[in-house]
Amino acid sequence: SQLVLLGWFANSVAWLRLGDAYRAYLYRDEQNGSFSRTIGTILAERALDTVLVALLMIAAAPFLLDRGNSVTWVVLGFSVSLVVGLTVILLAMTWGKGFLLRRMPPWMAVRYERFHEGTMGSFQRVPMATAWGLLGWAAEIARMYLVVRALGFDISFPLVVFLTLANALLTLVPTPGGVGAVESGVGGLAVRLSSLSASAAAALVLIDRAITYISVIILGAVLFLVRQAVWRPRPADSSQAENL
Repeated sequence: SQLVLLGWFANSVAWLRLGDAYRAYLYRDEQNGSFSRTIGTILAERALDTVLVALLMIAAAPFLLDRGNSVTWVVLGFSVSLVVGLTVILLAMTWGKGFLLRRMPPWMAVRYERFHEGTMGSFQRVPMATAWGLLGWAAEIARMYLVVRALGFDISFPLVVFLTLANALLTLVPTPGGVGAVESGVGGLAVRLSSLSASAAAALVLIDRAITYISVIILGAVLFLVRQAVWRPRPADSSQAENL
């Protein structure tokens, strides 16, 4: 949808992944929904997506361990830690809800309860979200594979999967679109885990980023400008404060 693309665009040009908050803000204005509940829904979406990426990386890692390179173990350990950490956070949110609500001021407790509802309510649709997530990551992996084939590089399919998912995890670094972390991280992994030279790995990363990062900026900027030109915000009303 438009809001998803605009969220990606904002994440690509702003620090600290502010695109997610911007997407929730747009949803509140357009649909008259709760900002706190929408942030909770986006958090659940990000958590599920991150866990799915980490699990796919864990599945691909055994095919790369025979290369005798410690970097695979490091990434594998990070993926396992990420899954465990997110699980602990979600369990703490569930078990500690009452404790937190009793110690919050009333205005904050109301907003936290909406946030909690948005987060936990989203996990009721896990099977469908997982299916769509797998389809999305299959498309991402296919894109990287086609770039590798177009450049004529000899890279195994498990490594293509590994690099694609490492790319996704590195975009969590709070620079605009993960700039700097993605290029150096994916390029370094490609050199360490394959026979590619540094220049070949750089070509692979830059072409792939041109397809993903730059295309999102261009399309997102066009959509943003069009919306600013034609969209008119709803007039403020007394219920807007209740939608925080």
